[in-house]
Amino acid sequence: MWKSFLLTAVAVCALSFQVSGAEKVAKRTQAEYAAAYELLEAMQLPAQLKQTLDGLVEMQTRANPQLVPYKSIFTDFFTKYMSYEALKTGYADIYLDNFSVAEIKELTAFYKSPIGKKVASKTAEFMMRGAALGQKAVQDHQLELQTALSKAIRERQGK
Repeated sequence: MWKSFLLTAVAVCALSFQVSGAEKVAKRTQAEYAAAYELLEAMQLPAQLKQTLDGLVEMQTRANPQLVPYKSIFTDFFTKYMSYEALKTGYADIYLDNFSVAEIKELTAFYKSPIGKKVASKTAEFMMRGAALGQKAVQDHQLELQTALSKAIRERQGK
């Protein structure tokens, strides 16, 4: 169960950004990183990431009450390895791999606008609600999945 929690956390973080496969990272200039970091701040990524991770811990401990005594372990782990400070260069590289510096500056301008600020302030909530929606859909149809898997396993073993 904690494995699925960690996988969910990683998936949510990965899905919160549209990435087209971060290949090898080219050598970046300070100016490129500065532009990317400005975008990440304009997107409110530090707060979003913290809110998303806190929400994941809360969602998992509600779903698995036996994990409540270990909540601080999850929180400490995520703070250490999945916080903005721990991942900001990687996030900057993702955007620099997919957008030119000029495009990053356009995105930054959008996220500094009133509607951009609203989008940024709601993103973590949307991600958590989307994760909960997906989790409920799987739970509601878990028997169907188990039945299909059991059938496939039986068929494979029969060959």
